[in-house]
Amino acid sequence: MDVVEWRQNELARIDYTLSGAERKVALTHLLDEEAQLIQCVARQRFGAIEDNKKKSIKTFLKKAPTRSYSVT
Repeated sequence: MDVVEWRQNELARIDYTLSGAERKVALTHLLDEEAQLIQCVARQRFGAIEDNKKKSIKTFLKKAPTRSYSVT
């Protein structure tokens, strides 16, 4: 289940079970939880991008020819 599907399910549950001030409080909590989930996904994505960059650089350096320089 992704964040959008989770949010839709929670919103449906809130709309079905709550009204008035309780509904507003629940919607506020839902928004806070959604923001936290999105931040978590963004951090994981950024970490994966950084890992892939490091792997690409290592692979490139392994394939790159080494040069030997002589001092005369």
